[in-house]
Amino acid sequence: MGKKAYKSKWGNGDYVTLKKIGTVAANNPEDMKNKCFICREYKPLKEIEKITLSTFRWNFPVPGKLYKFFPNISDKENNINYSLKALEDNTVFLQSPYNFDDTFDSNISLDFKIFTKYRTGYDDIEKILAEQGVVETLNEYKEYKSFLENRFRVSCFTTMPYSLLMWALYANNYKGFCAEYDIDRQNSEHELVYNNLFPCIYSYQRPNINELLLKAKDGDLSDKELWHIYRNGILRKSNEWIYQDEWRFLLPPNYIGNNFNVPFYPISRVFFGNKMSLKERNKIIDICKNNNILYKGMLKSDRNVFEMCECPLLCDNCNLDCSDFT
Repeated sequence: MGKKAYKSKWGNGDYVTLKKIGTVAANNPEDMKNKCFICREYKPLKEIEKITLSTFRWNFPVPGKLYKFFPNISDKENNINYSLKALEDNTVFLQSPYNFDDTFDSNISLDFKIFTKYRTGYDDIEKILAEQGVVETLNEYKEYKSFLENRFRVSCFTTMPYSLLMWALYANNYKGFCAEYDIDRQNSEHELVYNNLFPCIYSYQRPNINELLLKAKDGDLSDKELWHIYRNGILRKSNEWIYQDEWRFLLPPNYIGNNFNVPFYPISRVFFGNKMSLKERNKIIDICKNNNILYKGMLKSDRNVFEMCECPLLCDNCNLDCSDFT
């Protein structure tokens, strides 16, 4: 039997629905304590926490299309535009979760008091601080905390290319672009990518994985326990981020290389932000033409709704600077 086909039930403007769901969930924590939101569906939290890695993929297959927003700005230190390089090279950059905009994201930080109790046997923080070995324990804690923070790297995607919030947050306030990736589940060339793409799990509760992280310090975790850290530490997010409908590509550093850029599924289309200048738009059009990538402009909807829509004009025949009309 083949993999279950992904059927999207959402289209343009449905990010509004996701945002409303996230707001309702955030404002009703008591109702959400035993639930989670994953792949646009509410599920019992205990049900998701019991799913093994193999059945997780079967229950939540990767969508046929994923999207990534790019700011299209040059790095201040070296003046390199990594957004354009990603477009030219068809690669994605995997960053450390430490740099994410959500302070609770990838919750694999280890509580210092719990760590020192595990190492020293003391439960009283004052006794811990009074011990001569506290400096060694503190240094060990910092070293292990740094190891956990750099144990994996992440590239983030969404299924919502029309999201107003994501255009504002991740595409330089509509001046950037959004790339559409064609996910071919049968293509063995991208097997490593496919096997490491996972949906985020949105919930009110934060899982406590301190015990597993302490056990990992001694290197005696089973595959089941490692998956538990993966699922509950890296993929769990607050309900307030539901509108992103996020998928994550996760890899440990030893699979990536020095520059943390990895070849990804082919880009099938590029959407231009409605505040992108004509100069920048033409620059990206040239890259798209050289790589046989379709492209389309985005505009504010002319209906009486707060939505983005695709521009009906052909970008090649348009000399309008969209930034003049926003």
